[in-house]
Amino acid sequence: MVTLLNLVESLETGLVDDKLTSQRDSLKSLVSRLKLLSIDQVQELEVDHLVTFFTSRLAIADPEVSSHLLDGFLWLVQAVRTDGHHLVTPTQAVHICRHGLFANLVVQSLTKSARLRVFKVLHTMLHGHQLSGLQSMGSEFVSAYVQAIDGEKDPENLILIFQMNLIVMRHFPIDHVKEDFFEVMSVYFPVDFSPPPDVIGARITRSSLAEGLHHCLFTSRSFSGPYLLPLLCEKADSDLIQAQFDSLALLADCLHGCLQSVSNGTNSNVIDSRGPSIPFHHLSSYLVLVAPMLANLINKTKSRKVMSLTTACLTGLVHSYATQVSDAHHLRDFAIVLFKAFGVYLDRDSLVERNDIDVHSPVSLSVRTVSALLEVVRSARTHQLLCGILMDYLVPYFGSPLFTWSQTGTLTLPAYLKQVLTALATFPPDYLPYFGCRYSLFRSRCSYYGSPVLSPYVDLLFHTGTPKTDEIEMNLDSLDKLHCNLSNIVLELHRTVTLEAHTSELRDRETSSVPLAIVLVGLSIRLYSVRRQLANTLDVDGLFLATETLGHLVGLWEQLGLTPSVDSDMSISEDLGVVVSRLYSMNCLRVVDKLNEMLLAQIEGKHPNNWRRRAYVWFKKFGDQHYYNRSTVSKTLSGEVKPC
Repeated sequence: MVTLLNLVESLETGLVDDKLTSQRDSLKSLVSRLKLLSIDQVQELEVDHLVTFFTSRLAIADPEVSSHLLDGFLWLVQAVRTDGHHLVTPTQAVHICRHGLFANLVVQSLTKSARLRVFKVLHTMLHGHQLSGLQSMGSEFVSAYVQAIDGEKDPENLILIFQMNLIVMRHFPIDHVKEDFFEVMSVYFPVDFSPPPDVIGARITRSSLAEGLHHCLFTSRSFSGPYLLPLLCEKADSDLIQAQFDSLALLADCLHGCLQSVSNGTNSNVIDSRGPSIPFHHLSSYLVLVAPMLANLINKTKSRKVMSLTTACLTGLVHSYATQVSDAHHLRDFAIVLFKAFGVYLDRDSLVERNDIDVHSPVSLSVRTVSALLEVVRSARTHQLLCGILMDYLVPYFGSPLFTWSQTGTLTLPAYLKQVLTALATFPPDYLPYFGCRYSLFRSRCSYYGSPVLSPYVDLLFHTGTPKTDEIEMNLDSLDKLHCNLSNIVLELHRTVTLEAHTSELRDRETSSVPLAIVLVGLSIRLYSVRRQLANTLDVDGLFLATETLGHLVGLWEQLGLTPSVDSDMSISEDLGVVVSRLYSMNCLRVVDKLNEMLLAQIEGKHPNNWRRRAYVWFKKFGDQHYYNRSTVSKTLSGEVKPC
């Protein structure tokens, strides 16, 4: 059997010949016959001598010689014995790089095929057990590697480079070249590549290149924030739709710390796609750049995909701050910058400075903006402090027009309020303690919008106390005007939902106005209670009418086929529970009788068990003391629906 030693001895004359042609022929013969050897018979000392010989011959500035030598290196690093051990040790891998590839070659001056061999050699060692040897080179390897890949344009080589970049960023110190390292990756972003038209079934596509680069830049987020964020904002603002897709997808993933926006997850070389977001100290410095860019896209884009990716970026901002920041001051700064980017100015000084009331009014905000802001709040639900701060600003901002809007105002107000109230209704009660200054902000905005006299009633609406006597005597008329305006809103909504009952297209939980109407009727009933405290009188006729309206709304809710039957609808039941409790607590016999009649209708009706059960619980909790024939309820249930 021919050994490596026998093979070298047979070619010795040509390998050391001064004639270049002889060396070419001998090297070509050596490499081709190496592949025929039994790898298990090759000794480590023989490999050591062969590595030393190959690295020394790389100094010969001849493309053909270099090509044969690179083929030899590739065979060496890829060769594996039957016991699983690689032929080339980590120490020998260091020698190949330090004294061969990096010392004797200017990689970017080589031909395309030669560069491909260089990158295959490096790729094999970085993904094999030789990695530990290369790591011992530390910053020396990184600097030489960056120089070797800088300026590469061939798509096949770039696929290998993108995969190697992931290993280098994870396992090597790059602080000393982090800006250069980012530059050699970002120069390709966004990828602009089309396979040659004459190539059928091309292995390299734009998608594969874009995905590889996406993974690289995503992995770089821990150090590249100051360079990456301005780049993404610039490209996202481009007129090229593909640039917008790539930029927003990458930004969303970097903010969430999770690869989820790329179209294909087929890259097996991605070791770990989850991790932290862009560091807070980087993100906070560029928030004033990122937030306006996202707000601009929300309002101007006509692409659903761009809209979806932009929303993902917004929730990513929330995730980034929620997972990295616990200081309330930083979280409030985040909320203010974000809201200002969307035209929501939260303090009086900003309003005066802008001198433009319309832009600050929720009525002037687009439906897209309102939806985006609500999605921001929804995404913060797992972080009580941040969620509380966001709500702390948005509740007063969106709620203040309720106290100034009249029937002569714009009729688009209920539309956005439906969005707001529907979203806020899903938040658990235990979040309320985190809405630190909701009352003062609500009162200050009511004052700014021209209703300073309503501030004490805001306190009453939120159960924060009783106004002073002099305020009561002075502001009773204002309360009546407020209640009149609210009644007009309820009247308009009642007409709307009545029409919905006859329009099949509107039988949708997301588009129905019934939940909003129920909430506003509840607010109206609360105002009857407030007025009773202030003037010690109760408008029984008005309260009875409100109760009838409530009953009609519940009936329409059922008629539309939207009777609560799943957890996502329970907020409506909870709203009704609050209203029922309020009505019973007012101890008005006429109203109580009407309410008992309504609840019995719910229990007797052919509704889902959980809906009937809830009506029974309300009746049992609030109506027992007012209703003289409990046996009617028990017989009606007939064992089918058991009390909770």
